[in-house]
Amino acid sequence: MGEFSKEDEQNYREAAVTRNSGKGRVIMGKYLDIGNDGFQSIIRTRYVDKTGLISYINSTIDTTYKLTCSVRPRRFGKSFSSKMLCAYYVKGYDSRELFKGLEIEKDNTFLTYLNKFHVIYLDITSFLSACETKEDTVDYMKQELLHDLNDNFSFTSNEKDILSALLSIANQTKEKFIFIIDEWDAIYREQKDNKKLQEEYMELLRSLFKSVHTDKICAAAYMTGILPIKKYGRESALSDFYEFTMVNAAPIESYVGFTLGDVRQLCEENHLELDKLNQWYDGYRLGEEQIYNPKSVMECIRRKKYGNYWTRTETYESLKTYIELNFDGLKDAIIDMIGGQSYKVDTESFQNDLTTLQTKDDVLTLLIHLGYLAYDEKERQVSIPNREIKEEFIRAIKNGKRAEWIEVINKGKVDILMQIKCNVLDRQFQMYQQEYEEAALRVLRSGWYVLGNEVQQFEEEFAAFTGRKYCVGLNSGLDALILSVRALGIGEGDEVIVQANTYIATVLGITENGATPVFVEPDEYFNIDAERIEAAITDKTKAIMVVHLYGQASNMNQVVEIAKKYNLPVIEDCAQSHGACFDGKMTGTFGISGCFSFYPTKNLGAFGDAGAIVTDDREFADKIRMMRNYGSRIKYHNEIEGINSRLDEMQAALLRVKLSHLSELNQERVVLADRYSKGITNEKIMKPEIREGAGSIFHQYVIRCAGREKLQEFLEEQGIQTQIHYPIPPHLAECYHHLGHKEGEYPITEQYAKEVLSLPLYTGMTWEEQDYVIEKLNAF
Repeated sequence: MGEFSKEDEQNYREAAVTRNSGKGRVIMGKYLDIGNDGFQSIIRTRYVDKTGLISYINSTIDTTYKLTCSVRPRRFGKSFSSKMLCAYYVKGYDSRELFKGLEIEKDNTFLTYLNKFHVIYLDITSFLSACETKEDTVDYMKQELLHDLNDNFSFTSNEKDILSALLSIANQTKEKFIFIIDEWDAIYREQKDNKKLQEEYMELLRSLFKSVHTDKICAAAYMTGILPIKKYGRESALSDFYEFTMVNAAPIESYVGFTLGDVRQLCEENHLELDKLNQWYDGYRLGEEQIYNPKSVMECIRRKKYGNYWTRTETYESLKTYIELNFDGLKDAIIDMIGGQSYKVDTESFQNDLTTLQTKDDVLTLLIHLGYLAYDEKERQVSIPNREIKEEFIRAIKNGKRAEWIEVINKGKVDILMQIKCNVLDRQFQMYQQEYEEAALRVLRSGWYVLGNEVQQFEEEFAAFTGRKYCVGLNSGLDALILSVRALGIGEGDEVIVQANTYIATVLGITENGATPVFVEPDEYFNIDAERIEAAITDKTKAIMVVHLYGQASNMNQVVEIAKKYNLPVIEDCAQSHGACFDGKMTGTFGISGCFSFYPTKNLGAFGDAGAIVTDDREFADKIRMMRNYGSRIKYHNEIEGINSRLDEMQAALLRVKLSHLSELNQERVVLADRYSKGITNEKIMKPEIREGAGSIFHQYVIRCAGREKLQEFLEEQGIQTQIHYPIPPHLAECYHHLGHKEGEYPITEQYAKEVLSLPLYTGMTWEEQDYVIEKLNAF
């Protein structure tokens, strides 16, 4: 972008003639027509284009909407926007090159108002800083502005009356001013107990913007602030201003901070990870816009480090006093939000200042305006937007006076830095939200909700995915197991071999048919030890049920070899192994039946219960189809005893969406698992092993630790959720006491039950979240 040199600018100034100055020279003062240097310095850095705001202000010039107040937190670019507007409107300068290639240049009003107005620019914080005696701030402000006007215009008026001076100038020149007031509310924030000064300041603002003369002197005004416009009694002191706040910023929300599009481009240009920036600086929602803290994002880029760049202010220090008063359970609300919850809030009662906070909602609303809380306008809820702000809350609470707050945090009831769940389902939904919604609407509009086209399509697609000829959709994975055993004619007096360290559903598939489970110990890979199968076979054995536990395929070549030797069918429990392979062949394709669960947490998870079996045996598939539908092929013609276990149309449609992405989602889990395996170095922790020739899609990443309970408690204190799969082996389950098994009968299984721990692993898990888990594991 081209820029004027100092020499070019001086030549332009000398050549310019200011028609309304009366003195034949370019106007330049401390507050009047201060120039475009401020915006020049901004665009010399990594400027994110927010010039579209100018289009909005142009649309308000000389209309009833001409008074604009943009209320934003600190560090959200208020001064940037003020300097940008000043550079655009100010007379005596040619700012065309500064805006070349930016959004405003494409607007049809760009040249209409470019450098066409005298601009009065007031930074209220600078006046407060300049006055040793704060009571004189407003008088000093008037005096300074009058000096500027007197140096550049001829007028006759009361030397202390700004309005009279401006009216006189407007009458002479037939032109109006643009007013830009940065941090208009500074007097109310920094001198909150000085009522006399506040009243003097408000009278000045009233005279300029709420009088019969406003339309004569003002073409437009733009004020920025941290707090909304203050109210006095029933009348708003500046009610003619149109306010845009962190509660409602429409239609200029995209100019309040960085949008998702802005940040995505910055990430590409600077080789940053969008997921990390989301975690640290995202979380604000203004209407439909996803807003980031611009100052923090730019600091992250400049320093090349993700971290907390929030600088605490005297405002927040004063808020600690209000938080500690604990209005209406405010303490509990803050703690809940630190823990990740949202909280209902009524923003209407807030009196827009720091002196009349009387309720919990007042404090929460103030925190919204200050940028410490994010507001969901639709749900009317507040939440802590991101990790950066969460750290500030933790710091403020720990530095506060309430010892019990510190105790709550230190006990791990609230996560100081992160809260990592074992499974997070909504991230995967958000990735493909549009596809899911389209699929759901397709079903709703079809008018057909059971055993229709969606089920048929899913069955065909899932059969093709696994490499089998037939798929039958069912109500659950448990039903897949029960019906597979039943379809083989296995019942009372029969035995089915199954591994001992599995979920109870596997065994229920056997016992629900009256058959007896014969347990076999697992190998070091958590799956059935094929070397032990033959010893368990008797003349009552009717099948071998194999479980591909935690996502890793069992030793299927050896299992199939034994099954052929004894002429036994193999049933595969594939509830955790969607897409896992052994020796290049997918699980679910080695036996007569591959039984799948599509419970929501599975790699291929539905939005409720669902399941299926896959097979190459047409007669077997037909029998399962009858059994799932009351034992009938044709309605009311019941050939065999059956049940109701039908995969419904909605779940089938949603599963089709996820199935189309399953390979990439599985690969994501494999990468995360590999990072765990490489990153965990603590010798107390035994990492999972992968059998040669087998593949795992890591439905769970399961470690072992002799001090499992202490490790789990330690991780919980760090905000890391883990799970135990499974704490009670089926042979010791209360429901199977009648089988007569005793503790110690299956020592390997029982040892695993005391040592296994599943770590957080889910679609959309960020590397930073995983690194945090690894860091804490290694610190144990």
